Amino acid sequence: MVTHSIPVIVLASLSMLVGLMFLSIYLRNAKFQISGSFSLVCFAVFVYDIGCIGLYNATDFAVSVHWQRLQFAGIAAITAALALFYNKFSGNFSGKIVPLIAIVNLAFCIATYALPGPLTLTASIPAEKSVEIGNFIHIRYFEVRIGIINNLQMLFSLVVFTICNIGLIKYFLRSQSRGRKEAIVVGMILFYFAGLNDFFVGIPLYSFVYLFEYSFAGLIISMAMMLAGDFVDLMAEYAKINQNLEAAVEERTKELKTLSGLLPICASCKKIRDDRGYWNQIESFLLEHSDATFSHGICPECKKMLYPELAQELRDKKNRE
Repeated sequence: MVTHSIPVIVLASLSMLVGLMFLSIYLRNAKFQISGSFSLVCFAVFVYDIGCIGLYNATDFAVSVHWQRLQFAGIAAITAALALFYNKFSGNFSGKIVPLIAIVNLAFCIATYALPGPLTLTASIPAEKSVEIGNFIHIRYFEVRIGIINNLQMLFSLVVFTICNIGLIKYFLRSQSRGRKEAIVVGMILFYFAGLNDFFVGIPLYSFVYLFEYSFAGLIISMAMMLAGDFVDLMAEYAKINQNLEAAVEERTKELKTLSGLLPICASCKKIRDDRGYWNQIESFLLEHSDATFSHGICPECKKMLYPELAQELRDKKNRE
C-alpha cells in the first residue's frame, strides 16, 4: 500500500462515521433536514475516497480505469448531494433545480460505465502522472486519459459548486444571525478550490497533487462545530424553559399554601387579610388566589331578615298545598 493513500483511508472512514451520525440525527427527528442532506454528502465523499484509494494503489492501467470510473461516480453523487445540502442550508435553489442537477449527474455516471472508450475512460489511452514536492514527496498516479464526457462532467460540477458558493456567500452576508455559519462558508470555499485544483490537474493544465479528497475534512469539522453549537444553544434554551417552569410552579405553590393555611378574616364584615396586610372582600381574595368564580343567590336566613313579607307568603303557600 502506497503511503499517500493512508490519509485517504482515514478520511474515508471519517466520512462514513460522520455520515452515519448525521443520518441517525435525521432519522430521530426529520425536522433536521440539513443533517440528512449532509449525511448524503458524506456517503458520496466516501465513494469518491474509495476510488482514490484504489487508484493510488493501482499499478496497472487496466485496473486503475475501474477505480477512476468509481471516482467519477463519486463526483456525480457529491455534486447532487452538495446541491441538496446547500439548498437545505440557504434555501436559494428552486424546487426543480436540485432534481435536475441529480438527473444530469446520473446521466454522466451512466455514460461513464456504458460508454467505455475515448469519450470517457479507456485503459488503452494511459495518462500517467508523476508529482514531486521537494525531496520528500513523490506521488505517481496510474491514470488513463479523461475523455470529453467526463471533462464535461467535471466542468458541470464546477459550475454547480460555483453557483453554490456565490449563493452561500450572499446568504451569509445578508443573514442577520451569522453565528457559527462562518465555518460552513470557509469549509465550502476550501472544498470548492480543491475541486478547482483537481479539475486543472486532470485536464492537465499543471502538475500537482489532487486535493479534493483531503479538503472534505474541513467541511466535516465546520459542520460538526455548527451542530455542537446548535446543541449547546438548544440545551441552554431547555434550561431556561425549565427555570421559568420551576418559578411558575413555585409561585403557584405559594398561592395554594395561602389558601390552605390560616386565613385572617374579619369577624364582622368577613373581609380577608392577604399576605401584604391589605383587607379584601372574600370574593376578590378567592378570585385572585384560586380558579373559583361566583354566582349570586340568597340564603334562607338572610331572606327572612331582608324580605319578611315574601318569606311569610312562601310559608302560607306551602301550608295551603
